[in-house]
Amino acid sequence: MGRRLNELRRTRGYTLGELEARLTGVGRPILLSALSKIEKGQRRVDVDDLVALARVLDVSPNSLLLPSHTAIDAEVELTSSTTLDAGTAWRWATQDRPPTRGGRGIFISYASADAAWASWIAWQLANAGHEVMIDSWDLRPGSDIRSYITDSITRAACVIAVVSRNYEQSSWGKGELNLAMGMEGLPVIPVIISGFGPLDGPLADRQWIRIDKSAEDQARLCLLEAVERRGILPRPSTGSPPFPPADSPEQKSLPELMSGLSDGEPAALVEIIRRYSDLVFAKVRSFRLQDADALDAVQMTWLRLAENAHRIHIPEQLGGWLATTASRECLQILRDRTRETLTPTHLTEDNIPDPAPNPEQHAIDADIARTLWDLVAELPPHRRSLLRALFSDNPRAYSELARAAGIPAGGIGPTRARALQQLRRRLAEHGLGTDDADGG
Repeated sequence: MGRRLNELRRTRGYTLGELEARLTGVGRPILLSALSKIEKGQRRVDVDDLVALARVLDVSPNSLLLPSHTAIDAEVELTSSTTLDAGTAWRWATQDRPPTRGGRGIFISYASADAAWASWIAWQLANAGHEVMIDSWDLRPGSDIRSYITDSITRAACVIAVVSRNYEQSSWGKGELNLAMGMEGLPVIPVIISGFGPLDGPLADRQWIRIDKSAEDQARLCLLEAVERRGILPRPSTGSPPFPPADSPEQKSLPELMSGLSDGEPAALVEIIRRYSDLVFAKVRSFRLQDADALDAVQMTWLRLAENAHRIHIPEQLGGWLATTASRECLQILRDRTRETLTPTHLTEDNIPDPAPNPEQHAIDADIARTLWDLVAELPPHRRSLLRALFSDNPRAYSELARAAGIPAGGIGPTRARALQQLRRRLAEHGLGTDDADGG
């Protein structure tokens, strides 16, 4: 479970802090330190944790429980006394799947030597409105191929096997076919694309179609009819989207967007908001603000980004920067709300006192600030370093904070709590704390 969680989190590019924020957003908060222990195998998860993790990672709970990074025919240890091959383990995990599957996608299984045929088949299906899953379209450099195959076949509504001599000799094809044939209720349609005799093996009793000896239009019609006869209907057509220009923001990398934002390009900010809005909203929702205040916090977060984009030198840390900034804006709103008082009805625009602090108040505030940092300097080294890093003007990722303070990343929360509790006690001794300083 822990290793699989780490793989899926890294595949989606989430830090532990971003995963914590997303879990909070779906109503199942799990602390960063707890997530770290889960990945290390030091903490168990209950059913609610499992469902929430699967939800925010956009996978099935089975994908977290079964190690699909292994070969499809490799052994998987379910318990200390029960071992199954991965394909059997997946069939066991999904044996209560209803005959009518909920998926809509069509997975294309083929040998690499037949990539041209597989691409033609995928394009015909996609052009007709079907959702297509084919590795040449979906996988990017560094992707986990075995995990992709297992996850795709598990949620597919249909599998098309592009059959040829090449496919018969392909180890990848055999693994994909064995996994698909073990899925109850999953249609597998053999599509013959080269001179090939009667089918044997797992496909021997399957009705097949042949498209290599037909004209293109006839082959297309035969393929679409075979799919739709199995009850797999295309999505309603909504028209073709416009062809995006070469410099469309959607096609730009994060470093390119950050560079554009630093240069004042509005389109770059719009695209960054589109990519990270879920993260910011999840972090803001965790503070349970009123709707108007929550919107203010979100807008102020984007404003801070526009103002400080040139200070973010590592674009990959943008997610952590946004989460920290959103938290600070929420805390500022909460502080402002606690300071608000009702304006007396006898005050008018002409006699409302100036809210700006006078010189005396400035001197008092400066003295309190000096006292506060003097007390921080008296804390133990790890706590002192952590508080200075947390409250610096330049937000940093948890990993950087941990290195700066000389503590593990999972220890930031507990260390911060102990440091603040000790600081509150010292403030109370100087007459600057609250009555419940000892209570934490």
